[in-house]
Amino acid sequence: METEFFNKNDGRVVVITENEDKTLTENDVELVNSYFDRIQNEFPDAYKSLDKLYHNFKPLQRRFKFKVVNRFLQCNFGRYDTAEYDIDKDNNLHFEKTDCPIRGDCPLENIVCFPKMKSCLSLREIEVINLAVEGHNSEEIAEILHISTHTVHNHVTNILDKMNVHSMKYVYKWYITNNKTLNNDKRSGNQ
Repeated sequence: METEFFNKNDGRVVVITENEDKTLTENDVELVNSYFDRIQNEFPDAYKSLDKLYHNFKPLQRRFKFKVVNRFLQCNFGRYDTAEYDIDKDNNLHFEKTDCPIRGDCPLENIVCFPKMKSCLSLREIEVINLAVEGHNSEEIAEILHISTHTVHNHVTNILDKMNVHSMKYVYKWYITNNKTLNNDKRSGNQ
């Protein structure tokens, strides 16, 4: 479902879908839990920082999860625009540079805002993405990597499944954002 988020001046986040516009509260348990799980699984560095920030709320799990989700949404979305949905129909996230009064001074900058996605991809899958981003088609990728085009297509299917997305467009955007980190991991064997 396409979703747009809007930050209110008082720190509340409005969730806008085709069905409704509502201010997110800790009583929106199902919605908060789904966003919380996604943050925890896909953006572990952001989650770790938010967990530390809101650690005192952990005994109150519903409140803790809401605080983590609300802050993540505030930091990454919040402009009410029609250029692109914040979450598109394929469940891809489209981060925005929000108007933050502490940008440049925030210790969570580039950790919680514009977070790095956890790479669950193999080195070969990253090589396939790299070549695709460079403009190579499946046949060229197969030739460069000395594998069959069928294997290239299997890698693409695995990439989409692992990243839980339906479009290589999102994979390309993710790769471009995370390219420096991925190349460092690849060179050091930390993948």
